[in-house]
Amino acid sequence: MRSTKFVVIFIVLAVTFYVGCRPDASAPKALKEKTQSSFVGSANCKSCHAQEYDLWEESHHFHAMEEPSEQTVLGDFDNSSFTADGVRYEFSKKENEFLVTVKEEDSSTTYPIKYTFGIEPLQQYLIDFPDGKVQTLRATWDTEKKEWFHQRKGESVPKHDWLHWSNQAQNWNSMCASCHSTNLEKGLNTNTLSYNTTFSEINVACESCHGPGSSHVEMVNEEGYSNEQTGLFAKAKTNVEQVESCAPCHARRTELTDKFKIEEKFLDHFMPQTINEVFYEKDGQIKEEDYVYASFASSRMYHEDVSCLDCHNPHSNKLKLEGNALCLQCHESTYDRKEHHFHEINTESAQCVNCHMTGKTYMGNDFRRDHSFRIPRPDQSVAHGTSNACNGCHEGKSASWAAENVEKWYGEEREHHFSDDILKGLEGDGYSLVKLINNTAEPAIARATAIEYLERFPLEVFESELSNWARDSSGLVRLELAKFTYNLPLEYKAGIAGMLLKDELRAVRLAAFRSLLLSYNELSETSKKNWRSAEPEYLEFLLHNADFKEGQQNLAQYYSAKQNPEMAIASFEKAIKIDSLFNEPYRNLAVTQSQVGQNKKALNTLNALIQKFPEDERAYYLRSLLHAEENQLSEASEDISVALELNPNPRYFYNAILIEQKLGNVSNASQLLAKALSKYPNDRGLQQLQIN
Repeated sequence: MRSTKFVVIFIVLAVTFYVGCRPDASAPKALKEKTQSSFVGSANCKSCHAQEYDLWEESHHFHAMEEPSEQTVLGDFDNSSFTADGVRYEFSKKENEFLVTVKEEDSSTTYPIKYTFGIEPLQQYLIDFPDGKVQTLRATWDTEKKEWFHQRKGESVPKHDWLHWSNQAQNWNSMCASCHSTNLEKGLNTNTLSYNTTFSEINVACESCHGPGSSHVEMVNEEGYSNEQTGLFAKAKTNVEQVESCAPCHARRTELTDKFKIEEKFLDHFMPQTINEVFYEKDGQIKEEDYVYASFASSRMYHEDVSCLDCHNPHSNKLKLEGNALCLQCHESTYDRKEHHFHEINTESAQCVNCHMTGKTYMGNDFRRDHSFRIPRPDQSVAHGTSNACNGCHEGKSASWAAENVEKWYGEEREHHFSDDILKGLEGDGYSLVKLINNTAEPAIARATAIEYLERFPLEVFESELSNWARDSSGLVRLELAKFTYNLPLEYKAGIAGMLLKDELRAVRLAAFRSLLLSYNELSETSKKNWRSAEPEYLEFLLHNADFKEGQQNLAQYYSAKQNPEMAIASFEKAIKIDSLFNEPYRNLAVTQSQVGQNKKALNTLNALIQKFPEDERAYYLRSLLHAEENQLSEASEDISVALELNPNPRYFYNAILIEQKLGNVSNASQLLAKALSKYPNDRGLQQLQIN
């Protein structure tokens, strides 16, 4: 069963760091005459920055996306074939085209390859579809093993599923494009959900990370030019600025706007994923594909002013040094001795990264390391069931064995890590979470994650802290607080989210706006003014993400709050069209249809939902209410009984008792009430029921 989340769109992959320069002779005159900075292309950088340019040409950024050719296509298209998970692929070449025939579910279609995508350890292939859509083929080339493989191997995905390669989950326009090309404009038509996607350069080029270069070109050609004024985002002032220039593509995040300018704040254009246990291990180690940013932001390295460029060459994308030499740029040589790591010198076990940067394989064959730079904690594995680097290698040994050896080598005491507080919080100690949130020396993303987890605890655990957190210096903390207020009682929601409506960061303002979406009339006049001020940018965010199922769901909720049921219905229907296995829009659509008197349509909607999700207890509950409204009490009784079997909560009991009373089944009603009160003796609604 799928669920709705506010933060929804997660996009991946590359970013770069290049520099601009004076134009070559072939540069169009129009480019030179522009007064406002515009994109001029990487060719204009080469004459002044030849070394950087040459490095870039060998990088993954250069090969992020390319036109298909004998040089760029690495997969075997020489009349080869590949079958996996019920799908057969036949690869061939005809004249200048690379072709793939996809045979699945009694259909066979031949597609030309539009673009190559990536270079190693895997290469994907993009296919043109109607309405300007470009889709990512599921069959993928392993550049090391020189063979085809299936991503999500062992999983058969039917054509109607959102995860099918021809549907939105594998759509290039919204899921991939912004990070694989330069100056990308998605070009979404929100009415037709079609695209006119454009870019100025096909790959991740100089201006992806330095911004448009025309101003720089003009300045270079002026007398008195100084390297101190480049007209480009050439050198970040702080490690935070540098990391946030990479984060737009190297973070699991939601896009808030259509256009990010490299010199602007990350949280003005993106809403990053925290290190919560949905996408990470419960101690914050990587689990699902996370794209580095959040992991690195949780590390001591980040908080000691280390940035991406301390380890990575910005133009070649390669590590600056190999092996432990990379770490010894900053760390004392004693860390590279057996007396520190207790493993044989010059072995894999003695490599710093294998203890402090464990990793996972994503996308089938792409091994990526955790950038949280953890000290191994097998003692946490013993206490909480988390993973650790020691047992990652010594698979045949227990966590207790690893913990005992660590204690023997390094003593009994382990240095406190924020994960100690998070793990305690997840096991029922809400005050450990509060302590972490209040500790400004800890990583902001860990403190923000702790706020998320407070939803498990009663208000009295954190009530006194809310106002202070609303004034926290970290935008990440304020962002998660703004999202957290959504489920708070109105008196707290109005005060805290009301404050955050005027936050300096767009992400915070949008989260606060959503929290107050249904509470506008209860706000102060000042908060109402701030809410109205934030409304245009909230609508911009919704429309930018209208090609996602969650985007349409959020749009529908907005229209419902604005008393526009017709637009809400249209958005719910679009959400279902995007993903017919997304159950929440069905429920909301049925409720909205009923509210405008379309009970027959509402019934059809719920019937369709139950057919797809026969264990969706809320669907049965809603259908029982609809039957009761139509005075179809027997049908209502049947549906509420199924809902109770699936989830015996007090609300379902309450309505089941009322239905039995209306049917005149006093004995059944009495039995249900007794059963309900035995399970929920303190429920006020149940206590007030009287059986006549």
